Order: sequence, then C-alpha cells, then structure tokens
Amino acid sequence: MHDLFERMARGERVGRVHPDLESYAAHLRDFLDRYHPEWEWV
Repeated sequence: MHDLFERMARGERVGRVHPDLESYAAHLRDFLDRYHPEWEWV
C-alpha cells in the first residue's frame, strides 16, 4: 500500500488498483484533489 500511495502522491499513473485497496486509494485521491499538497522528495 505504501508504494501505491507514494506513486499516487508523485502523480504517477498507477493503473488498476487491487479491490482491497480501492477504498484507501479513493480517500487519497480525494485528499490530493482537495488539498494539492506539495511534497519534498529526498
């Protein structure tokens, strides 16, 4: 799940999301759309 969230936060295409993770991915998409966070990647 961490890899999925990191790729989504970076704006990378993630393709199909496993059904068990879809609700978590939907929440992260909502968060990213609402707040547009700027991450600092090391």
